[in-house]
Amino acid sequence: MSCAMARSMASEVGAESHAARLTARCETPAEREFLQFLYRNRYRLPDEAQGSVGIARPDFVYHESYTCVFIDGSIHLYADIASRDARVRGRLATEGYTVIAIPN
Repeated sequence: MSCAMARSMASEVGAESHAARLTARCETPAEREFLQFLYRNRYRLPDEAQGSVGIARPDFVYHESYTCVFIDGSIHLYADIASRDARVRGRLATEGYTVIAIPN
């Protein structure tokens, strides 16, 4: 086995275990589906699931690129929740984060 092949296999095993750790932290089926989509299509996986970023708790965080991903269920349609979301996400944007909200 070549060194390149061994590195590739180790990388795949690492990605699989990272995906499993992230999936274990997911709180909704939609979050799990999002991760599965990323993993199946070989997109970069988030660094953290359900992490804390300042006053926010995004569903997924990419620390290096300052990106927060929120998978929004129907509860986010309620006025009080939507207002809180706007305030928190606005604060993240002000702090330099890219905020991605995916409705489901």
